[in-house]
Amino acid sequence: ALLPQRAGGVLMLEAGNAMALRNRYGYAEFEQLMNDAGRHLGSLQQAAAAARLSDNAFLVVVADLGSPPLEGLARRLRDGMGYHDFKVGADAVRLRTTVGYAELAHGFRDAGATLSAAEDGARQARTEPAGIAAYVPPSAAATDAADGLLDELRNALEGDGLELAFQPVVAVAGGDEAQFQVLLRMRDSAGNQRNAGEILPLAEAANLLPQLDRWVLQQALALLQRRRAESRPVRLFVSQSPRTLAQDNYADWLAREIETASIDGPSLVIDIRLEDALVHSMLLRQVCEQLVPSGVQFCLSQYRHGGDAEQLLQQLPLGY
Repeated sequence: ALLPQRAGGVLMLEAGNAMALRNRYGYAEFEQLMNDAGRHLGSLQQAAAAARLSDNAFLVVVADLGSPPLEGLARRLRDGMGYHDFKVGADAVRLRTTVGYAELAHGFRDAGATLSAAEDGARQARTEPAGIAAYVPPSAAATDAADGLLDELRNALEGDGLELAFQPVVAVAGGDEAQFQVLLRMRDSAGNQRNAGEILPLAEAANLLPQLDRWVLQQALALLQRRRAESRPVRLFVSQSPRTLAQDNYADWLAREIETASIDGPSLVIDIRLEDALVHSMLLRQVCEQLVPSGVQFCLSQYRHGGDAEQLLQQLPLGY
């Protein structure tokens, strides 16, 4: 409701050491602690809407009603949470809290994009000594430097300049299923083939990535439908940006497309890069919950083991 006004903002707060707290006190005590934290957060900012988003994350939505700048509010909420003694059994526990925030003045297109920006800020806040970070929009410099290629991309989206390439995926455990990774290619006006690494950063800077992702997915679904009709089923791994998946109604649209095409859900695997998934974990969990009933599977690519990555494996219903 606040988006058209471009006033106010959102703040995402994360209570640190969630896994250690759960391991020490158990699930029930941890849940009680997070519920207490949510109630305390509500008391700190009564004029705003606050909600718990996940195990240890909370969202605060602030309208521009003469309130202080978001950075000042972020510091007040960080300190109000961090210096409060929460009771867990006989112990007094303090929650080191980090805060990422995004101002609605950036002109986000929908609620999904707004939440994604707040997650970007929250991810950056974890690495800041002060534990606070603002969402910074992508710089337009890269777009200006490559405006010719960007024009080529726009023309390709409007015409027939986009292509798909297919890289075979071999199962290390064996199996004879035909499966391929879908790769995006663009043919420019000079006849040169451009790969995804050249065009995706431009698409993201120019806010064309959702349109590009949707085109790729539509082509993949059409191919799956043809192969099924020919009794030659195939499984396709299709990369999608979390920002695209987080668009309002995108998951509902994809579920309807799968049903309309009468394809088997498991034949489509949504491929998400680990780095993107770490930044947008809460958005992705919601999207997964919406699409899993349709049979869609999810793949975490470019995986590197670590504490955050291991937690992600527990949060998302990953098939690969």
